[in-house]
Amino acid sequence: MNNMIDWNLVSDGILAIEWLAETNSVENSNKKILDLWKEKFHPKYPGARLFNNGVLIMASYLLFIYIKENEYINFDYSNINTSEFEIIKEDNPHKTSKSICRRIRNSISHGRFEIKDNIIFFEDSLKDGTDYINFKIGTVNFGEFISNFINEVYSQKIISTK
Repeated sequence: MNNMIDWNLVSDGILAIEWLAETNSVENSNKKILDLWKEKFHPKYPGARLFNNGVLIMASYLLFIYIKENEYINFDYSNINTSEFEIIKEDNPHKTSKSICRRIRNSISHGRFEIKDNIIFFEDSLKDGTDYINFKIGTVNFGEFISNFINEVYSQKIISTK
């Protein structure tokens, strides 16, 4: 797995943060979204999309790393669909949604993921290299997975919508 920083991923995340700041600005309160995009963002980020890989990784970090594992002790994973994840190689079977989510957490927290051609490749193992797993999912499917995971977290009251 490539351990170099993916600067496109960083740029995608920054784009989303800049967009939130601009749409929250009082000076832009009467502008239509498309006009604001054309004026402020299209020249700097031509062809970019707001719901992008940077946002997916930021959301993953919030859900799987920032919210500590012990907060999910009583979480019911039965409604979490991980069928779109394709296992490339694994030392031990990972048949439950809970185990896949744990491996996503580890992969992201240790920076062992890579995005190529709209596919996210995740990799995880123990420190000694055992219990290895490598799996992948398309970025669109991962976005749907993250959205569904967020909805399940809300429905199980892990976090509230305020």
